[in-house]
Amino acid sequence: MEICKLQQCTGCFACKAICPKNAIKVATDQYGSTFPQIDTEKCVKCNLCKKVCPNQIEKKFTYPETCFAAWSLNKADRASCASGGIATGLGRYIIEQGGVVFGASFLKEKELELVFSKAENMEELEKFKTSKYVQADTSNVYEKVKQELLQDRQVLFIGTPCKVAGVQGYLQKPYEKLLTVDIICHGVNPMQYLRQHAKTVCRTKQVSYPTFRGAKDYAMRFFNKKHELIYEKDAYEDYYFRAFLCSMMCRENCYVCPYARTERISDLTIGDFWGLDKQTLKESYNGKVSVILQNTEKGEKLLSACAEGLYMEERTVEEALKENEQLRKPASKYKDREIFLTHYPQLGFDGAMKKTCLKREIMQLKYKKTKWNIKRCLKRIIGRQDR
Repeated sequence: MEICKLQQCTGCFACKAICPKNAIKVATDQYGSTFPQIDTEKCVKCNLCKKVCPNQIEKKFTYPETCFAAWSLNKADRASCASGGIATGLGRYIIEQGGVVFGASFLKEKELELVFSKAENMEELEKFKTSKYVQADTSNVYEKVKQELLQDRQVLFIGTPCKVAGVQGYLQKPYEKLLTVDIICHGVNPMQYLRQHAKTVCRTKQVSYPTFRGAKDYAMRFFNKKHELIYEKDAYEDYYFRAFLCSMMCRENCYVCPYARTERISDLTIGDFWGLDKQTLKESYNGKVSVILQNTEKGEKLLSACAEGLYMEERTVEEALKENEQLRKPASKYKDREIFLTHYPQLGFDGAMKKTCLKREIMQLKYKKTKWNIKRCLKRIIGRQDR
């Protein structure tokens, strides 16, 4: 029995979570993507899996009511978050009200394992900070979300749109105390790729978790369990980060994503405000700016409640759409994706990437960078001699 078409499956695993007979397992294809696999001997054909699958049920999308350029007024949050610190600000308010927050975090005592978990205090909320450009395991979170709602607690769920759809599908009905925030998503990459890349570039060192920001700009960084940096490379010179940026390695469903559109599935949508002209802001600011799309009345109430901790300036929805492509359409397959997929089963992640044009592009970038650095050094030397 097929729950949904394989090319449409997001790997949300709401089907696995709802199954009363534990008849659904996680299967991995030759390209690292995970899918539900039904044990026909255990299956009783109750069809609950289909009743909660986001690809089999009607989804409610709403056009954004308001758009904001925003950032947290908390300097520490801005410094430690990937964008303007909005998710942390929203989470802080929910926790202060006695609620709980669910989001994705790396289990830092393990090796590259990303799961959805719960935060009930500010210390636990910290683990949700920074971007995670890889697929998270949600199969064990749905029942926990439901239990909190049944206890009449306010729940904030933060994730990619397909994960929000998984929660909504699993619950099968709306809950007044459930607040959802989706993150503008460029595409989801199989965890297998990240693990193989880490093993290649870090060699024998054990990797606990990655980050995708350096001190000043985007960078691929790996840390061990002692939180020591063991690898760092500029985003455009690292195979994994470069492949992510050009949409080389997404799950197949990401290229036909039904959530990559202006109409949204959550109460709020957040992400980087690409294309924003900071010179037009009423408040002078040189830091990272987030975009917030307010999509529902519940989203409006949450923003109003958090207003003291956030700077929010209203902008047009059209301005947000201009440079945020995934608010208009799914990511496009990179020209050498098929070459990567052809070689991946035999050569692994880095080996397959070296067969694509990315190797040449990275080498050209390194050459330009070296040439620029040499010119800069020569100018400094000449400048000293002229004094």
